[in-house]
Amino acid sequence: MVEINVMGHRFNFQCEDDERKRLQEAANLIEQKMNELPKGSRNERHLIMVSINIAYDLLQLKEEAMHNSADLKTKVEAIHKILTNAIQEKKSDGQNKANQN
Repeated sequence: MVEINVMGHRFNFQCEDDERKRLQEAANLIEQKMNELPKGSRNERHLIMVSINIAYDLLQLKEEAMHNSADLKTKVEAIHKILTNAIQEKKSDGQNKANQN
Protein backbone atom coordinates (compact mmCIF):
# COMPACT_ATOMS: atom_id res chain seq x y z
CA MET A 1 0.00 0.00 0.00
CA VAL A 2 1.18 3.51 -0.75
CA GLU A 3 -0.20 6.80 0.52
CA ILE A 4 -0.38 9.61 -2.03
CA ASN A 5 -1.08 13.26 -1.20
CA VAL A 6 -2.46 15.57 -3.88
CA MET A 7 -3.64 19.08 -3.03
CA GLY A 8 -3.92 18.19 0.61
CA HIS A 9 -6.03 15.11 -0.08
CA ARG A 10 -4.73 11.78 1.08
CA PHE A 11 -5.25 8.67 -1.04
CA ASN A 12 -4.27 5.11 -0.22
CA PHE A 13 -3.51 2.78 -3.11
CA GLN A 14 -3.25 -0.95 -2.79
CA CYS A 15 -0.31 -1.84 -5.00
CA GLU A 16 2.66 -4.10 -5.53
CA ASP A 17 6.03 -2.96 -4.23
CA ASP A 18 7.32 -2.32 -7.75
CA GLU A 19 4.35 0.00 -8.47
CA ARG A 20 4.90 2.36 -5.54
CA LYS A 21 7.54 4.50 -7.22
CA ARG A 22 5.49 4.99 -10.38
CA LEU A 23 2.36 5.92 -8.38
CA GLN A 24 4.36 8.46 -6.40
CA GLU A 25 5.81 9.85 -9.63
CA ALA A 26 2.29 10.17 -11.04
CA ALA A 27 1.15 12.09 -7.96
CA ASN A 28 4.25 14.29 -8.16
CA LEU A 29 3.48 15.07 -11.81
CA ILE A 30 -0.05 16.15 -10.90
CA GLU A 31 1.26 18.30 -8.05
CA GLN A 32 3.85 19.83 -10.39
CA LYS A 33 1.21 20.70 -12.98
CA MET A 34 -1.06 22.13 -10.29
CA ASN A 35 1.79 24.25 -8.93
CA GLU A 36 2.22 25.79 -12.38
CA LEU A 37 -1.23 27.36 -11.95
CA PRO A 38 -1.75 30.60 -10.03
CA LYS A 39 -2.43 29.87 -6.36
CA GLY A 40 -5.99 31.20 -6.53
CA SER A 41 -6.97 28.73 -9.25
CA ARG A 42 -5.70 25.53 -7.63
CA ASN A 43 -9.03 23.86 -7.00
CA GLU A 44 -10.62 20.51 -7.70
CA ARG A 45 -11.97 21.67 -11.06
CA HIS A 46 -8.47 22.52 -12.21
CA LEU A 47 -7.17 19.27 -10.73
CA ILE A 48 -9.59 17.39 -12.98
CA MET A 49 -8.53 19.48 -15.98
CA VAL A 50 -4.86 18.78 -15.25
CA SER A 51 -5.64 15.07 -14.90
CA ILE A 52 -7.52 15.04 -18.21
CA ASN A 53 -4.58 16.76 -19.93
CA ILE A 54 -2.18 14.18 -18.51
CA ALA A 55 -4.49 11.35 -19.61
CA TYR A 56 -4.68 12.91 -23.09
CA ASP A 57 -0.88 13.03 -23.28
CA LEU A 58 -0.73 9.38 -22.20
CA LEU A 59 -3.21 8.31 -24.89
CA GLN A 60 -1.32 10.28 -27.52
CA LEU A 61 1.97 8.62 -26.49
CA LYS A 62 0.31 5.19 -26.61
CA GLU A 63 -0.97 5.89 -30.11
CA GLU A 64 2.49 7.03 -31.24
CA ALA A 65 4.07 3.94 -29.67
CA MET A 66 1.61 1.67 -31.48
CA HIS A 67 2.34 3.46 -34.77
CA ASN A 68 6.10 3.18 -34.19
CA SER A 69 5.70 -0.49 -33.30
CA ALA A 70 3.80 -1.16 -36.52
CA ASP A 71 6.49 0.67 -38.53
CA LEU A 72 9.21 -1.32 -36.80
CA LYS A 73 7.39 -4.59 -37.47
CA THR A 74 7.11 -3.72 -41.17
CA LYS A 75 10.83 -2.91 -41.35
CA VAL A 76 11.82 -6.10 -39.54
CA GLU A 77 9.65 -8.16 -41.88
CA ALA A 78 11.26 -6.48 -44.91
CA ILE A 79 14.75 -7.17 -43.56
CA HIS A 80 13.77 -10.77 -42.82
CA LYS A 81 12.54 -11.19 -46.39
CA ILE A 82 15.76 -9.72 -47.82
CA LEU A 83 17.91 -11.99 -45.65
CA THR A 84 15.81 -15.07 -46.44
CA ASN A 85 16.12 -14.36 -50.17
CA ALA A 86 19.87 -13.80 -49.85
CA ILE A 87 20.29 -17.09 -47.99
CA GLN A 88 18.22 -18.96 -50.59
CA GLU A 89 20.26 -17.41 -53.42
CA LYS A 90 23.48 -18.37 -51.66
CA LYS A 91 22.26 -21.96 -51.27
CA SER A 92 21.22 -22.07 -54.94
CA ASP A 93 24.60 -20.73 -56.03
CA GLY A 94 26.32 -23.33 -53.87
CA GLN A 95 24.22 -26.14 -55.32
CA ASN A 96 24.79 -24.94 -58.88
CA LYS A 97 28.55 -24.87 -58.34
CA ALA A 98 28.45 -28.34 -56.79
CA ASN A 99 26.49 -29.66 -59.75
CA GLN A 100 28.97 -28.12 -62.19
CA ASN A 101 31.88 -29.94 -60.53
